[in-house]
Amino acid sequence: MRQFIALLTKHEQHLKHYILTLVPNLADAEQISQETSLRLWEQFNEYDPSAAGFVVWARSIAYFQVLTFRKKAGRERVVFNSELVDALADRVAVRSQRLADRQEALIDCLNKLPEHGREIIHLYYFVGMKLRAAAEQLDRSIAATEKAVARIRRILKDCVEDVLQKEGAQ
Repeated sequence: MRQFIALLTKHEQHLKHYILTLVPNLADAEQISQETSLRLWEQFNEYDPSAAGFVVWARSIAYFQVLTFRKKAGRERVVFNSELVDALADRVAVRSQRLADRQEALIDCLNKLPEHGREIIHLYYFVGMKLRAAAEQLDRSIAATEKAVARIRRILKDCVEDVLQKEGAQ
């Protein structure tokens, strides 16, 4: 149960966004999201992490929940046709994988930074400190901290692009 809750909590927003791309009405998307969460719980014993990641598995469940919803709603109102829903689902899956590839590359690149570079990025982006507060914490001038953040961002951008190019994932 803990594993399910941890996975669902980690990926819940992603699933909601995925569903919202397939069902443009927010209230309908919320309803489908709740039904998807219930279905995921009911079928969690069938989940095989070695076969697919949780997001891929959960998206497939969400996709069928959307189809079920559309079938019911089709009798009541105008909905997207199946071809459009399929095309959107495919496009979201591709973009989602690209994003996952970029996030993985970014993590690798962050780990390659020297300690002081990781500290600056941690304070500025992960903790959310303003530039002035981060500069004070690091005992640096605001200008030096601003230049360091810009330089590190360029380094990370170049590194991510290199990693993705080497993997052919871009």
